Amino acid sequence: ISRWDVSNVVHFFCTFNRAASFDGDLSRWLVGRAETMNSMFYGATSFDGDLSRWDVGSVKSMVAMFATATRFNGDLSGWEVGSVKSMNGLFRDATSFNGDLSRWDVGQVECMYRTFYGATSFTRQLGGAWTTSVADQRDMFGAGCPGSVV
Repeated sequence: ISRWDVSNVVHFFCTFNRAASFDGDLSRWLVGRAETMNSMFYGATSFDGDLSRWDVGSVKSMVAMFATATRFNGDLSGWEVGSVKSMNGLFRDATSFNGDLSRWDVGQVECMYRTFYGATSFTRQLGGAWTTSVADQRDMFGAGCPGSVV
């Protein structure tokens, strides 16, 4: 799987959805043409792979991408998310995630509903574009996340 050519894939919808034991190496995947990554790792409870070099600059939707991926705590700090419109539930119930997202440009995001809901380890300060965003932020943190500050 680490050598698969996914360079022409546009939609990664539910790729590893509920693949509870999956923890494969995807670090070399070229995902630069991707537009949707909805529920890509939803329920992939063992996954904690290195996605730090992924080019997500064309992605428009990350709905529930890491939702209930309870082991995931990868470095996503360098991701360019300026094209993303929807990230509702992105880290919902991703109970180990505590990555630095302070430099993410979320200015184009329209929906952040429950982005960190139930992400009980998330204690990072966000600031920047997160504070000026006009996106729907209802229940953005919800249960858990007492130390998080927007």
